[in-house]
Amino acid sequence: MGTVDIDSLNEQQLQTLAQFQSITNYEDINRSIQVLVNHNWNLDASTNAFIAQSQSSSSGSSSNNNPNNTNIINNNNQGWASYVYNSIGINTIWRLLGLRGNNNGNNNNNATQSNPDLQANARFLLHFEGQYGNTHPRFIDLSYANAVDRAKKEFKFLIVYLHSDLHYNTHPFCVNTLCSTTVTDFINDNFFFWAASIQMSQGFQVNNILGGTTYPFLAVLLCGTTPGIPSNGPVTILEKIEGGNINEEELIQRLSTVLETWGQALINARLDKEEREVARRLREEQDMAYEESLRADQEKERKAQEEMERIKLEEEKLKFEENERIRKEEERKREQEEKARRVADEPEPNETDVTKFIIRLLDGSKIQRRFRGEDTLQKVFDFIDTKQDVPMSQCQLSTNYPKKVFSDPTVTLKSAGLTPQAMVFVSEK
Repeated sequence: MGTVDIDSLNEQQLQTLAQFQSITNYEDINRSIQVLVNHNWNLDASTNAFIAQSQSSSSGSSSNNNPNNTNIINNNNQGWASYVYNSIGINTIWRLLGLRGNNNGNNNNNATQSNPDLQANARFLLHFEGQYGNTHPRFIDLSYANAVDRAKKEFKFLIVYLHSDLHYNTHPFCVNTLCSTTVTDFINDNFFFWAASIQMSQGFQVNNILGGTTYPFLAVLLCGTTPGIPSNGPVTILEKIEGGNINEEELIQRLSTVLETWGQALINARLDKEEREVARRLREEQDMAYEESLRADQEKERKAQEEMERIKLEEEKLKFEENERIRKEEERKREQEEKARRVADEPEPNETDVTKFIIRLLDGSKIQRRFRGEDTLQKVFDFIDTKQDVPMSQCQLSTNYPKKVFSDPTVTLKSAGLTPQAMVFVSEK
């Protein structure tokens, strides 16, 4: 398999790489990527394989530090845990955990059953509470890698507690110190608390990472790097308490010293991040407001442009209509003048074959005119056209009694029966 370049990793893979290096304290990026690739980017499988390889390469020295070989007592508590696991079964344990104050329902149980580290957490919690009751620091229900990641993101110190039923000081430490109300409340108010048994795989692996040799074991971790706190990698041990030979006042004092020494730097880092986040959100809101204002201005400008275009088109339309009106008036005027010239020859009253017309126009006014009997109706139409604005093409000529409409302009007045006199009316068609 070829080497994978860090620039080719996606965001999820970069996060997994950071968690792997955080857990293992292994700084070789290329080698870390290769381990993750070999295990299909499964963080737990990669971490277990790395730790197993490290253990096999130093098995000689590891055997002397095996917590199972030091301060071992014949403790019936381990027999109680085995009895619980073997007699009621793991499925019953899940149901008990589901009924025990878990507000997340079956979804959380399903996630637990699918994750070996969370299964180990659940078994240890059941075992621990079977021995010491429900008053104890709140266990963070995550794998070690995810607990480190959460503490880093939320700017909290992480206390890692490694438990061994096989060591003399474990039972009195838990009864008299760790599970006291005072210690429980103090830790819950100020720290994240992650716990595991070194008799279980995950606890044993974390023990090798943190270098525990005597139990019970407590370590206060700085996860990530924080300005003002010296660090030697993704995880820094700020305080280590081993052996359990410590009462609740001394434990709170040592934890308080950590808070007094380094707590303000962590608070400052969190406040600095929150301030940057507020500034980022403010910039985003300002950018959004600017973009919204810009869009509003653009919309306003668009509407103004549309209004200008509408006004321009309206003005052009009015101008065109006015020009058309003037053109038609001039054309009508020329037609009337031409028709006036054609009908200018009015016969004298004493001429023969003369007919006298009385014409009522559209506006109700009356005009009189003499025509010759051989004149056509077109001449009458032309004469009327010179006397009114509405052209005869839009009108008709008729008599009232009897009612008769004259429409053929080629018919002579004599043929139309409009001699020697006639009274006609102009009406719209």
